[in-house]
Amino acid sequence: MQRTACCLKLAAGLFVLCFSGCVAQALVGGRTVEPGDYEAAMSDPWVRPLVRSDEPFGIVASASVFAVKFVVVEPKQAEAQARLRTTPWVGVSADEAHEYLGFSPAFDPRSEKLVLLRCAQVVVHGSTQPMGRVTVEWNSGKVHVVSSAFASTYVPVQHVAIVAVLPRLPSEVFVDMATIVP
Repeated sequence: MQRTACCLKLAAGLFVLCFSGCVAQALVGGRTVEPGDYEAAMSDPWVRPLVRSDEPFGIVASASVFAVKFVVVEPKQAEAQARLRTTPWVGVSADEAHEYLGFSPAFDPRSEKLVLLRCAQVVVHGSTQPMGRVTVEWNSGKVHVVSSAFASTYVPVQHVAIVAVLPRLPSEVFVDMATIVP
């Protein structure tokens, strides 16, 4: 049986299971991540995994990749999500960002853009709160939003809108998830 690429990375003493494409089944730390969980999460309309056939594991190692400043939208999450209903990103003005966040994010309008981005986070079963950590990376116009969490499942998924500071408007946005299986 052919499996798509997956890798294990050591990050802060933990093994992180990263997937590219659909996976058959993975066993980490004595627990099984079921293929149905991954496929259900990846079928979410907000999720668009970074899958590159020319790169092993879908991860691009380059000096042009850098972390992006971002803030999760709090007071106006529903309105922000409504703007992202049909697109993974929307450029926003400083006034719009202030409206969504309740404060003005620090950025240089001459060299940076404010962008509303999709994020998909794993939610603890029996809770409504997303868990884990979100990172946003920029690579030559491509944005990769990744939610990682200590979990043995990818579902349920919660949609979250974030405002990011980018060097320019993105050419593509990838929204992905990774689980850290304890």
